[in-house]
Order: sequence, then C-alpha cells, then structure tokens
Amino acid sequence: MRCLACAGVTLLLLTLVSCSSSTGPDGIEESTYPEISGLVVYYEFDGDLENEVSDSHDGTANRELAYVADRHGSASAALYVNTSDEVVVPDHPDLDITGGITLAAWVRPEASDRAYAAVIDKKYSEAYSFGMYGGIADPDTVGLTSYIGSGGDWSPDIVPMGTGTWSHIAYTFEDSTGKGRFYLNGSVADSSTRAVTLAVTDEDLRIGGAYLSDDYKGSIDQVAVFNRALTPVEIGQLFAFN
Repeated sequence: MRCLACAGVTLLLLTLVSCSSSTGPDGIEESTYPEISGLVVYYEFDGDLENEVSDSHDGTANRELAYVADRHGSASAALYVNTSDEVVVPDHPDLDITGGITLAAWVRPEASDRAYAAVIDKKYSEAYSFGMYGGIADPDTVGLTSYIGSGGDWSPDIVPMGTGTWSHIAYTFEDSTGKGRFYLNGSVADSSTRAVTLAVTDEDLRIGGAYLSDDYKGSIDQVAVFNRALTPVEIGQLFAFN
C-alpha cells in the first residue's frame, strides 16, 4: 500500500492524497488511507481486524479467517472470506448514518450463483448494504447491488469474476436527491434516482456477509465507510491509492 504517482492522475488529485506512513504486516512502511472528510471506519486487514480510523469499531470474526496476499502481492495484507465467514463490528451511533453515505472496498470475488453477496451490510432491509449479485446471467460476471432503507438497486453485469482480478467498487447515496452511484475502478459504472432514504437499525455492521447470511466469497481489502456521499474526484482518490 505504497503512495505512487499514477499515470493519468491529475495534479489536483495528487494534491488531495495524503501519504503519511504506517507499518504493514511485513514491517515495510506503508501510506495511510487518503484523508477525506467523513471517514467513519476503515479496515486494511493487514493481519488483523482493526479500524484504522480510531480505537473504536474493531471487528471480530465469527470463526478463524485467512489473510492472503493483496493486489500488490504483499503477504497477509488482505482478508479471505469463505461462505458463512464474516467480520462483525458492534452496533454504534457512529454507524447509524443518515443524509449521505459512501461504501467502498477492493474485492477479488469468486464465481457464485448467489442472488446477493454482501460486502458491507447493516441490515439491508432497514439501513444500508452494498455488494454484488453473482453469475446469474453469466458465470464469469457479476453486477453491483445496493440497499438503502430496504430499497434495492442493481447495476448491469460489469465486474469480472473468477479470473483472479482485483476490482475497486464503491457506492454513494444522498438522501436529499435520492441519487445513488455505482463506481468500478474509480469511474461511475451506473447511477439511479430513487425515492428512498437512509434509515438506522440496531443491527451490527457486517463485512463479507449480511444479517440473513447473503455471504460474499473471495478476497477483500480496504473496506471503508464514509458518512457522506463522496464526489467522483474523491472516489478516484480511493481507487488511485496504493
């Protein structure tokens, strides 16, 4: 997770990215996540389930989980979630987000015929959830899925699966406009406007599964939740961050 200058990234984008250092599981200095306002929780999965934003909201596992190489090949720097595995973050007012939200992660999914595979979930029938549906129309592709206040939305089949490919996915939503946007690798992949609003629930936050066991299967990294809808430029920052 090094801070590199990427071809095609504008000067403005580079000036917005923060590059302070931390130490990864292999003892190598790594940069911290971009310092964008509204970040509530962020999980690097560098051999642990700690929230990198504060001393609160660490995750716990429902069983022993495996740590695998991340998209750069760094050992034990991403989480592998199998069916029925999940990370649970206890309910807290910080996670009861209204007004606007952003959910983001790097994922390397495996082929699945699940109608919904939750990457980030806070009871999708009440509050918010983001993930994918897998392999229904084509076993090698999936689409992105979001739930806001029990209302579901789906993108076209866009994300490659089963090929060992890492993808950065993100979803933003604003109550005031009802506008939701799906992002794939830093660019808008689909958008819609819906008559729904964010709601709160006393359910825990889950990563890699949902409260009704709509499980994700595959590798996952850099899970982040913001309490506002990020702009396209800010989503580009998350994707450009290494």
